[in-house]
Amino acid sequence: NTYPYRHPSAAGLKRYAELDLPLMLQYKNNAIQKLIVDGKIPKPSVSIDYIPIDLASKSFKSDFEKINWDWNCPTICVFEGISYYLPLETLKHIVDVFAEHLGPKSLLIMDYFPNYVRKNEGLQKIMRNIDQEGGEICLTYFTKPELQQLLKHYKIHSDRTEGELEPSFYRDRIIANQIGSIVVAEVR
Repeated sequence: NTYPYRHPSAAGLKRYAELDLPLMLQYKNNAIQKLIVDGKIPKPSVSIDYIPIDLASKSFKSDFEKINWDWNCPTICVFEGISYYLPLETLKHIVDVFAEHLGPKSLLIMDYFPNYVRKNEGLQKIMRNIDQEGGEICLTYFTKPELQQLLKHYKIHSDRTEGELEPSFYRDRIIANQIGSIVVAEVR
C-alpha cells in the first residue's frame, strides 16, 4: 500500500519501511512497480525499505533489533490489520518490542475491532465466508481496558471509529461504519 507515503500529511517524510512476510513484500513490491509502470501512481519520492520479518516468529525480537533504523528519530508505526490476524499474546509482544525501541514523540497507529462489533451481522457474515473458503483469521475484539492494557507503554491520543475518520469512504460500503476503530498512541 503506497497510501502512507502518498498522503498529503506525509509531506516531508524522508524514509519509509514496510515490514511483512517475505512473500507478501515480494507481492506488494511487484504490484506497486506495475502501478508505477502503468502510470497509475507516481514513483515514490521517499526511500522505501522492504524488510522481511515474521512478526509472529519466536525470533521476532532479535530479528527486529537487526533492522537498520534510527530509532532516536520520531517514527510513525502503522499497524494495519495485524490485530485481525495475530493472537493477542503475540500482538502484546510486538507492541512491547516497538515501545522498547521507539524514540520520543514516536506514534503507533493501529486499527482494531472494539468488543461491541461482535454483534455486527455484516462482520460476522464476512468471518463465516473466510472460514468457508479455508481462510484463517485470529480475531481479537478489544474492550477499552484491554486496549489500554495492550498499549500500557503508550499514551493514547485518539481512539475513533474508521467511519468517523473517513466518512466519505465508509458511507457507501456494504458494512456499516462503526465496525473498526483506529487508535493513535505515543510511546511514553
